[in-house]
Amino acid sequence: MNTQVRKALNVPKKYVWGSQRQSVFAALSGDFLKPAVDTVERLLNETDVMVAVVTGQLDLIVATPGTLRWVERLNWSGKQSFQNSDRKAIVVNSIHEGYAKKYDNLSLYWILRAGHMVPRDNPGAMTHILRSVTQIP
Repeated sequence: MNTQVRKALNVPKKYVWGSQRQSVFAALSGDFLKPAVDTVERLLNETDVMVAVVTGQLDLIVATPGTLRWVERLNWSGKQSFQNSDRKAIVVNSIHEGYAKKYDNLSLYWILRAGHMVPRDNPGAMTHILRSVTQIP
C-alpha cells in the first residue's frame, strides 16, 4: 500500500497506510462480527449490484472452507445456477493464481498463495479480480 498503490492513487507521502487503523476500527466497532447474510441476499435478489467474494486459500482468520460454505448457503434466485456453474482457473502471466466462479451478479474468487490480505499476498490475482469486477482492461 505504501509503494505501488500510493503512487497509483497519488497519495502524498505524509499519509502512512495503516496509521488510521485504530480510528477506523473504533468507528466500525458496532458492525464487527455482525452477520451480513441478509444484506448480501437482498443485494443478490433485489438489485443488480455486483457482489464479489474474495477468499485467500491460506487465510486463518476467514478460512476458505467456511467462506465457500457461507456462499453455498446464501438464499437467492440464482443459487442453483451458481452452484452448477463451472469453476474457472485464474491464470495471470502463465501462473495459476486461483479460481473464479460466477453467475449473474455473484462472483467468488478463491486465491492461491494468499492469506487474509489478498492484495498484499497476491497482487497479480487481485489485479485480475479488480479488472474483472470493474470491467476495465
